[in-house]
Amino acid sequence: MRILKIAALVLFAGILISVWRMSAILNLDNQFTTNDQGECTLVEGLAGAEDITIDSRSGLAYIATDERRSYLTLGKNGTENGALWVTDLNAEDPMPVAIQTNYPDAFHPHGISLVYEGDQKFLLVINHVSTESHQVDVFELLGQSQAKLVESIRFPELISPNDLHAISRDMFYITNDHGAPRQTFGEKFEDTFRLAKANVLHYSKGEVTEIIDGLYMANGIVVSPDKSKLYVAESSGEVISVYQQDQPNSWVKDREFYLDVLPDNLELDQNGNLLVASHVSALYFLMHTFDETVDSPSVAHRIDVVTGEAEVIYADDGQTFSGASVAAEYKQHLLVGSVFDSYVHCVKN
Repeated sequence: MRILKIAALVLFAGILISVWRMSAILNLDNQFTTNDQGECTLVEGLAGAEDITIDSRSGLAYIATDERRSYLTLGKNGTENGALWVTDLNAEDPMPVAIQTNYPDAFHPHGISLVYEGDQKFLLVINHVSTESHQVDVFELLGQSQAKLVESIRFPELISPNDLHAISRDMFYITNDHGAPRQTFGEKFEDTFRLAKANVLHYSKGEVTEIIDGLYMANGIVVSPDKSKLYVAESSGEVISVYQQDQPNSWVKDREFYLDVLPDNLELDQNGNLLVASHVSALYFLMHTFDETVDSPSVAHRIDVVTGEAEVIYADDGQTFSGASVAAEYKQHLLVGSVFDSYVHCVKN
């Protein structure tokens, strides 16, 4: 009996600690609203447009899609592979077109990043081959809707990759959103007690360096246009951390942009300011993950990187679509993607 009482007390204490640690990101007091900054339309037919990046030179938007609910809930990929898409924002009626390429046998994309090398254009894509195996697939973009897989990069430090920012086709920064592999007890322990175990890695031609650690669920990542600053979204920390490069491969925290929501992917607008889509409540997003009929409110901000001022550019109470994960902009066009749903295309007035 004594052992049972001790075990019950330990369990009760663990529950109390978990509730206390998680209470900051439940955000049950947030007002769930819808705020369209222009004429917005839900683009139908794509499952899980989780990450979107736009080529500011051409106006082409690249989209990574996958049916990832089974991956996040059951620990296994869906029966069908994900895909890459492109839409021409200069067209009168921009609609996504599937990119034709030699996909790897298993393709379940997550974060993506676009980079030019001279006249060549590459799209780097995080691919969750399985819960235990991850790689970065490098596609050379050929024409508007053609691509060629030129390399798949693997290294053991890819524990739980989420997003990346490419400097070149063989150099990038990448986040691990957990310190433990996906679908393991360690991952669930980190989530339950909201632990800061995530990190940022730098990859360069086969050499891997951990440059930042101790992050709260590191998610989106971008580098400033002059490459002097690194922005990392910490989802369970409700903050975007800014790092200043003081010497090659050495970064020190410069400042933080606090948000009362859970930031996901990061993009830059034409002025170098941050665009971020966020989950308003961890609880509602978790429920939506397991039950698609539960709405998960979202919001997207533009953050002035000088003043830190955050402007709402899109908000949804979950009834149009749920679980916004990325916001990307080109001229008057704003695209907002989702972890599980398709994406919203807004044309500003």
